[in-house]
Amino acid sequence: MSYCGDWAAGGEDLINEIRDLIFTHFILLMAGRRSHDLNKV
Repeated sequence: MSYCGDWAAGGEDLINEIRDLIFTHFILLMAGRRSHDLNKV
């Protein structure tokens, strides 16, 4: 039973890591696109 609890906690950590990764990538993507638009003008 504790094994399932540990797995759930590990899954939550994994989801949080993936969410942070996507969030950071999204910010970098938006910043890059914004600077690209500025360079275009």
